[in-house]
Amino acid sequence: NLRHNSIKFLAKNSFDNLDLNLISLHLDFNKIKYLNGSLRLLNSLKDLNLSNNLIEVLNQTREFSGLVNLRTLDLSGNLLKILNILNSFFKFESLRTLDLSNNPNLKIANCSLFFNKPFTTLLLRNSSNEILESVEFEKLSKLDVIDLSFNNFSYLKQKILLNNSA
Repeated sequence: NLRHNSIKFLAKNSFDNLDLNLISLHLDFNKIKYLNGSLRLLNSLKDLNLSNNLIEVLNQTREFSGLVNLRTLDLSGNLLKILNILNSFFKFESLRTLDLSNNPNLKIANCSLFFNKPFTTLLLRNSSNEILESVEFEKLSKLDVIDLSFNNFSYLKQKILLNNSA
């Protein structure tokens, strides 16, 4: 647990000497802007909390390439602007919960391939209207929980939450 430590920078080798059996890492409530590929060797990690930092950009696959067992990823409360799903998360077969809440300027690119994954929980609280336009909710047939609360949507497009699994 490294939360509330005012960490600003993670070097590429920050976690290289850590026990590779680490299953949970909490780096929330720091001042991290860049991950610099520092998490790439933590292939046993199942729970990663990076919420409430200053992360604006995730550098494609470099940030998460080794996290093949990740089940929960919390990126809420950051300053994310563009999340390129194809490059950032495409290999995550085990990811079940993704929290992108409280990223008010976030736009999602290439989301259709990503949402064929077996998600069960997607949290987009207090996000931008662009998210509602870009996410193909109808492809999220395995979702148990979706939270779109505290958004300023003026309309919902027709059949936006239609489940095609029937």
